[in-house]
Amino acid sequence: MNIPLHPLAFASFSQKEIQMEPLALPPKEAFAAIGVGVTKGYELIASGDLQTFKVGRATRVTTESIRAYVARQIELCSKAA
Repeated sequence: MNIPLHPLAFASFSQKEIQMEPLALPPKEAFAAIGVGVTKGYELIASGDLQTFKVGRATRVTTESIRAYVARQIELCSKAA
């Protein structure tokens, strides 16, 4: 049985050719991106403010949830002002 392969299956791309923002980050990188420490970062995960998933044993935080958290914080600050 022959399975057709996508034409790009064997293409070689350099890092410069494909610029893609990561969809998820390791927790410590995610916490650094929003400027919080590890304890506060895990509190944000526990509260549901940051969304995570597992890849094997590794936890990843979605960049979408990071952006949403920052947007909520900005909105709260502008309402308070």
